[in-house]
Amino acid sequence: MSLSSMKSCPDDGGHGSAEQPGQRENITPLVERTYAHLGAVHMRVEETQGSRTTQWANRAGDWSEATQDNMSTIRDTTLAVEQSYKSEAMKAVRKGLKSFAETLPGVLDALDKVSDIHPFLKVAVSAFRVVVELNIKRRDNEKKITVLFVEMKDTMEVLIQLGDVKDVDTPGPDGVTIKARLQELIKRTAEDIKACANACDAYSKKRLVAKVLRSSSWDEKFKHFLTLFARRREDFIRALSMHTSKGVDEANRTLSSIQERLDKLIAIYSDLVPRDQEQLRRIVQAKGGADAVESDDSVLASLVKFKPASRIPSTDDDSSDEEVDESELQLVKEELFESTDVAMQKNMQTFARKFAAQQKQLMVEIEGVIRHESDRVVKGVLAGPHERIKDPIISKLWEDMRWRGHVKARHFVFALRDHYLEYANDDEGDHDEDTEDLWALRYIDVNSVSAIAEACDDDASGFITVAEVNAFITSKPSGWSLLKWLAWWSAGWQHSVSRYADQINAVLNEMFAMLPTMREENRALAFNYLDAVWDDIAMLTHSIHRNPDVDDDELADHFDEHIHLVERHLRERLEAVRYHIDAHDTLALITGPGRIEKVLFPMLYLLLSRHLGVFHLCQSRVIVHLRELSACASSIMCILQAADERGYFLERIFRQRNLNSRRQFESFACGLFNTWFNDEADWTLRKLMENVEGNDPAFSVNSIDHHLLDPKELLLFPTASEVATTPGQEAFTENDVSATGIVKELIGRWYGFFEDGDCWPGFPMFTFYLHSAGEHAFASNTRTADDIPCIVTGQAHVNTEGQTIVTSTWTFGSLDIWRLTGVLSEDKQSITGKWSRLRNPVGVDRSSDPYEQYFHLTRLAADVLVARPPPWQLTPGNRVNALWSFLREAVLRTFRKPFSRVYITDYVARRNRYVELLMKDEERDDDWEPTTRVEFEEEAELEELEGSFTYEEAVVCHIILDIKQRAAASTPEYECDVCHDMGNGAHYMCIPCSIKCDDSVVLCDKPECRDALADLDDTIHLPTHDMIRLRRKTVFYRELPRLFNQARETIRRAQAVLNKSSTRRRHVAQADADDVDMGGDSPVSPRRKGSQMSLGSDAVASSRTATHHSIRSDLTDVSMPSSASKRTAARRGRRSGAPACISCSKEVRRPCLACVECDDGVREVVFVCDECDRRSEGVSAGQHLSSHTLVRCMPSSRLLWGLADTLGAPSVLLLGGSTTMPSDSAEGSSTPGPRTVGLDARLSRLEQLLEKLSISPEGS
Repeated sequence: MSLSSMKSCPDDGGHGSAEQPGQRENITPLVERTYAHLGAVHMRVEETQGSRTTQWANRAGDWSEATQDNMSTIRDTTLAVEQSYKSEAMKAVRKGLKSFAETLPGVLDALDKVSDIHPFLKVAVSAFRVVVELNIKRRDNEKKITVLFVEMKDTMEVLIQLGDVKDVDTPGPDGVTIKARLQELIKRTAEDIKACANACDAYSKKRLVAKVLRSSSWDEKFKHFLTLFARRREDFIRALSMHTSKGVDEANRTLSSIQERLDKLIAIYSDLVPRDQEQLRRIVQAKGGADAVESDDSVLASLVKFKPASRIPSTDDDSSDEEVDESELQLVKEELFESTDVAMQKNMQTFARKFAAQQKQLMVEIEGVIRHESDRVVKGVLAGPHERIKDPIISKLWEDMRWRGHVKARHFVFALRDHYLEYANDDEGDHDEDTEDLWALRYIDVNSVSAIAEACDDDASGFITVAEVNAFITSKPSGWSLLKWLAWWSAGWQHSVSRYADQINAVLNEMFAMLPTMREENRALAFNYLDAVWDDIAMLTHSIHRNPDVDDDELADHFDEHIHLVERHLRERLEAVRYHIDAHDTLALITGPGRIEKVLFPMLYLLLSRHLGVFHLCQSRVIVHLRELSACASSIMCILQAADERGYFLERIFRQRNLNSRRQFESFACGLFNTWFNDEADWTLRKLMENVEGNDPAFSVNSIDHHLLDPKELLLFPTASEVATTPGQEAFTENDVSATGIVKELIGRWYGFFEDGDCWPGFPMFTFYLHSAGEHAFASNTRTADDIPCIVTGQAHVNTEGQTIVTSTWTFGSLDIWRLTGVLSEDKQSITGKWSRLRNPVGVDRSSDPYEQYFHLTRLAADVLVARPPPWQLTPGNRVNALWSFLREAVLRTFRKPFSRVYITDYVARRNRYVELLMKDEERDDDWEPTTRVEFEEEAELEELEGSFTYEEAVVCHIILDIKQRAAASTPEYECDVCHDMGNGAHYMCIPCSIKCDDSVVLCDKPECRDALADLDDTIHLPTHDMIRLRRKTVFYRELPRLFNQARETIRRAQAVLNKSSTRRRHVAQADADDVDMGGDSPVSPRRKGSQMSLGSDAVASSRTATHHSIRSDLTDVSMPSSASKRTAARRGRRSGAPACISCSKEVRRPCLACVECDDGVREVVFVCDECDRRSEGVSAGQHLSSHTLVRCMPSSRLLWGLADTLGAPSVLLLGGSTTMPSDSAEGSSTPGPRTVGLDARLSRLEQLLEKLSISPEGS
């Protein structure tokens, strides 16, 4: 959005009704009508007592009472709001907000002219223009922020008076020139503008709940900037009054009005609250206020889930059923913990990069404006619209067609195409127009009209305006003809996005291939990254239409230079912000004006290529920061969110134009949004299994030659090895230098231990550097050994006994708050006292808890502090011995050899044991208590080790602990869909149920779950379903289609082998029986009958067409071959090898498992028996690895087909049919045919029979 196109101030929606006073006057009648309506509802509830809808009526009554309470709240607050709304100050604010957007372009133009006359003003004018542009790109501007920019604009507007000053070096009445008087002030104002814009940027990134709970702190910060700009404005006016014709009296009157306006603005500033914040603020008040909310995690979580509504939500029902992730709640706590100054300081680096990028972009735009201005020809006032068009060809066409301000997009494109066709066929005309690019005409046909229209019609309105034509022409690359530019949008752009789609898929494939070989400490982070970004990106690349009728090589010759140029410009802008897109304004800064789809794929490719470099570092070189890959994913998600908003915008436009949005999305932007907004049914396991082709390129690592950058240049956060373990010497602040009295004696580095319960020390060593914060106050920002931020604030005073009492409040990032009260020793080297919790990390208020515990802080070196005995050893009776022990230990630590083998061996052993005990302690619940002797001994050992490490050593231990925990978390857990237990070991995945639910249906390794008949959400799972067995740690959705297809093929081949083996065993058994009994017609013994029974079962299980008779007929009346042929078959069976387990070499029978990954369709199927597979480490033999995916071969699924034919229900596959049967039905989710209607009783008996068959041994 450009400055010239701004028409009105963006409305944040906070007081939509407040913009129309008439609505406020009608609030009272509205309330009365609402009460009447609620009364009618109540009467209706009474009438329905005793009916079948009583329950719903009672609920309506409860809702009515709750709504009446809310309406009472509205009535109570209406008068106060109305008075504030009608105040003169609020009217002035509304007037300023409305005029801001209208007057801003003129003010900027005037300031540019003045700065050209007086270059020393450029530093402030440039800063003002940059922050205004960044503010325009921000989508969620609030009135509070807009008011700040109004005040900023008013301050800068004063400088326009310098246009009347011709010579800034002329001295004033006091002998000082205007340049000397203003130059330093201008520099300070530029810094103030940057600081204010940084504060607005940091505030806009805060979550809604943090904005509400910390509104007072941010209001104070913004009021400070309001006052600051008012003071700068006064300084400018005083300085200018001495060098302009404005008199001193007039200047004084202006200064007086500025102060009066500032006072009114500050008074009503806190009332400029958006609607969503106002709704949430009322809920907070109903919950007991900000302190009560922050003290209760459950309430805080409900506020995190809050979504703004059109009405004021009930305070009793303000949360959804969705659970708030623990990490999300922790991020909210960190935002609440941060002060405004800390938030601004942390945001400054990102904002500075954004500021520099915007400044560079403005310089390029200004150069372009100057270049175009030199070519402009001023026409008469009465000239037509075509005179405003910058391209002579389109201008002439516009004039000939007698179009006015706009034209239908399709008419415009057809007319332009016809113009060029006539031009190409005109042999007598003047051919000085686009002669070299006539090749492009073959790409501009009827099929390309929509693509060109989309390029010209940015708002998808169906009409092209003069402004849109000029924007289309201005975006044309330098040196290109209009005809080539049209060919780019008709064919070249589709060629480029198709190529980028392939490159994006290649990068993602390589990322997936790197997961198994990645360091365990980084694997979980990489898994979460891919889990967050792959699905949406894959749907976009899947949607792109390819054009098989064009020659890609020819298009590459014509357009590759432009593709590389666009990519280079995007790369430069991404490098300016270090590839970190933190908000929509940053994205707009990178992409520039226009549609997001124009640069969507190049942006994604560049970001993914950068992140691929991070993956390479994660593979072996470094252990990345916990937030490294999450920040990478957030950059991708910011782009995808912009694309999603663009899609929803297009959907609304299509509906407004009475177009079929489904059909429009099929072709718009080469089908880019089709899968997102249309064909979600096309993005299912069933469809993807049908479309999967070829081999998975993900198994080819390093398919892209990616240049590895230096980690310091590539990563946004420090690595684990770069974490500072030694607290540096902090510089003195201005307050430290001017400090006097008691506070001066406290300034400096302190170390300390704290008691916790019966443990000393209860925590690792603390360290902090105290700074002066006033006459009697001090403050410090520090971090604990386990990297939790902590803010220390306090005061010191002398009591009546002459002791220096030091009180302080320690606020931790987890919102844990401690209160300390201690006494400063006479030598000023230590503070000893008691501490207590005001609030613990889980949100319990402890302010009334009288329980206090001991602490000791000292200036002594950390090595000396760890030698100090615990407090209970310093009793009067044992004090001397304890001090001698302290002295001996301190001397040993002071003069020991830090690099000796004895010291290093002892230190490493203690560190490893400490980390081991910490890991055990982390796994325990908060209320855990030791019960066994071993647990008591470990608790005492942990306490002793905790006190033996300095702060620096404890930091190293916690870094190692974090690395080990991350490695342990590299195996994502799954939830069993039967028993709902969590696990991360071997498990099963049901193929038919996964296809039916379009998600992985997982069963744990327990036999009772594997063999269960389970009623899932969308299907019924039976033990006869085809299942794959997984030992891999991660299986993504993208892998399931190919994996399921491979599993089906493996099952088909494995069942064929097992069927042949079963037939062979049957023939051998029959031959052996014939050798015993050669009588032919002799009675059949019971043993023989059992053999025939088994034969009949296998016959039913091995043939689709062998089940035309009843089951009993199949089981008894079997036509047997002759004795000679049976003996021959038996001898052949003995010579041929039966399928055997690759581990134990025993013959396998169903149920068994076959390897999917070892099956290439050529080699023999690799079988694993159940007994070998039950080993915890799995089976590894030959080329088969324990991590390979296996498929389960079941015996009863084939018997089901014989039973189904007997019952007349072939589609009984719905209840348990295998996907591997020689049948046209693919899954267990086939639609039941008409013959299955009314078969409930028979199917119930079938399920019982299946249960018996699933536990009967094969071939018995």
